[in-house]
Amino acid sequence: MQDKIDWKLVESRNGIKIIKSAIPYFRNSILQNKPLASKEFINKFKNNGVCDIYGNLTERGRLLAISCLELEEQCVILGIKIDYEKIKIKNNTENSALKFYKKQGYEGSISVFQIVTDIIYSICFNKLYPLNLKKYGDVESADSYSGSLYGFIRYFKNIKFYLIDLLKNADENIVSNNFRKILKINGYYKNLRIDEGICEELIIKVYRGIGNEDILKIGMLIFFNNPYIYSAGWPDLVLIKDNKTRFVEAKRKDKLRKSQIITIGDLKKTTNLNISVLKII
Repeated sequence: MQDKIDWKLVESRNGIKIIKSAIPYFRNSILQNKPLASKEFINKFKNNGVCDIYGNLTERGRLLAISCLELEEQCVILGIKIDYEKIKIKNNTENSALKFYKKQGYEGSISVFQIVTDIIYSICFNKLYPLNLKKYGDVESADSYSGSLYGFIRYFKNIKFYLIDLLKNADENIVSNNFRKILKINGYYKNLRIDEGICEELIIKVYRGIGNEDILKIGMLIFFNNPYIYSAGWPDLVLIKDNKTRFVEAKRKDKLRKSQIITIGDLKKTTNLNISVLKII
């Protein structure tokens, strides 16, 4: 699901007015899987790529329609389980939710995106670091660049299929050894991971819980689409228990944002990851 809507137009004063008046039609269309019922809104939205001339929602329109729904309805459409828990919030929602799950015997982190990309980068490191070094010509520049997963996708597009082979054939030893190399080479990268509570043991446990098949699918999702789309919208928590990994988006009063609808929606659609929403009451 690509974020191709002209959100500046949609979120303009006139756009918001039109969207608000069209919400009932979007809700009915997405929930009942039917075309937009109003010719007035079909004419207004077809030129922006939200629907076709018959009122059928495009991918753009589907994203916009889901963003108009309430949280519970969003979860139904995306096929995501929603749990309800009474949790006392201290500091922020994510840390309070993590503390709640740790009391249930889970290990975990709120640095989800960083952990997943650390795993992928560690698997591909032996191929990518020499390319960084060759491109920049000195160790210091290559070091600072080595922590950017999306950076190397941008500059080394021609080796995507090679990277996919690396993901297919990865194992825990590769992830562990290369993660240690990254920390040793890049001091800033190491300090950042320490601050975020990311360590080799956690990386391996998450990798083991996700499994090669889904790491490969995540890699393909990132490598063969616009990778920057997936730099936001990841679930708040990654949790590990009994060698199984799950991802949880914690919510209080708000609903899924457009970046979360895209990233979580595509992860749910293309992988077997255990993804759920925690509604804090």
